[in-house]
Amino acid sequence: MMKKLMCLIIAVTLLMTVPITMMTFSVSADTIQTDYNELGESSEPEWVFYELTNGTLELRGYNDNSSDSIDLVIPSTYEGKAVTSIGKYAFQNNKKIISVTIPDGIVTINGGAFKNCTNLEKVTIPNTVKRIEGILENDTYNIRDNEISYGAFENCSNLSSIIIPDSVEYIGPSAFRGCSSLKMVSLSSNLKYVSTLSFEKCISLISIKIPKSVELINIRTFWNCPKLKDIYIFNPDCQIFRNYETVSGAATIHGYEGSTAEMYAANYNRTFALIEDKPIYLGDTDSDGYVTIIDVALIQRRLIDLPVDPYNESAADADGDGLITILDATLIQRYVVEIPCPEGIGKIIS
Repeated sequence: MMKKLMCLIIAVTLLMTVPITMMTFSVSADTIQTDYNELGESSEPEWVFYELTNGTLELRGYNDNSSDSIDLVIPSTYEGKAVTSIGKYAFQNNKKIISVTIPDGIVTINGGAFKNCTNLEKVTIPNTVKRIEGILENDTYNIRDNEISYGAFENCSNLSSIIIPDSVEYIGPSAFRGCSSLKMVSLSSNLKYVSTLSFEKCISLISIKIPKSVELINIRTFWNCPKLKDIYIFNPDCQIFRNYETVSGAATIHGYEGSTAEMYAANYNRTFALIEDKPIYLGDTDSDGYVTIIDVALIQRRLIDLPVDPYNESAADADGDGLITILDATLIQRYVVEIPCPEGIGKIIS
């Protein structure tokens, strides 16, 4: 009897000391979801993935118990499986993320993925992304492929720059509304439609170029953008919603002679400047065909919001990072005094 009792005690003790890991499964009509992370807390960052029916993975979350700010680089694969989607509310309320690099292969970014990421400064989106959903919880807005949808980045108050890939054709309502730190936006060369309120209240936006592919700029797209100095509209036939509040009043509208941009400027008493078809040289901010110390001074004046005329924003980005900073002025100054600097300054860029 004592021998049997001792065997029982030993067996129970062994069961208690063997580590138990679990994987959770839930099945819906369109996906099979598999949690790829072991249960329990960890001091190491953890990705939360779910496997879709096509065998690829959807990123559903990121757990990091550290207190450090995060430059998040999303993996393109995990345990041999391709990552093709970012799930709904994947990073919602994450105040530690300051930048996100999304890899090639991601096709869909689901609704609210970056909702209330108030410290997010920069997002890099590849050309493979075909759909960025917004924050709507119902079917009142029909989401299209190749679209940044309704409110996708609304009120990301620290987002300072974004490069929109050429896969994007539509920017939905309020997509970047209230991004109060947004200074630099590079639009898709295949963009067709810029919707209502999409950049409203982007109070730090200084300049933007609307590519020739754009067919429509809707009402209040660039309203309440008090620092917007220049908007370049390269499609002479682009439809610009006929309302005073489509573009903020302080902006100079750049367009071609006889264009809808010129007509809008005339109708609503805006400053209009002709776009001239002549070469643009990197560093030649006054467009006189030469890179001189005057070009440096123009950048410096612009950075402290002093008036500059003429001024070519695209020629000022000497380091090619999409932002105009004192570093750009310094690099151009080095070129002027013949100190080694990055290649490209003084050469034709368009």
